[in-house]
Amino acid sequence: MLDIIFEILSIFISGPSKVNEQAIAKNIKVLKRYPWFEDLLKEQRNRDKIIFNKKIRNIIGRCKTNKLNNDRYQVKFQYRLLRALK
Repeated sequence: MLDIIFEILSIFISGPSKVNEQAIAKNIKVLKRYPWFEDLLKEQRNRDKIIFNKKIRNIIGRCKTNKLNNDRYQVKFQYRLLRALK
């Protein structure tokens, strides 16, 4: 019983759960449809960061891909990703 209570408390204290690898892979697949993301992947330094950097993978996993059709959201996400890659 205490285990359940501690688990619930840890969820509330730590905030939203971390992104899983399935969400990251799905979002990368969607992002590859956009030329600006493909341009990022062409550079080896960026490609390595997208593959191995946990912070950047978390940003990609949290992307709301259903909103990428909205130009404002796409620009906002692109800016966020570019800042993280620097």
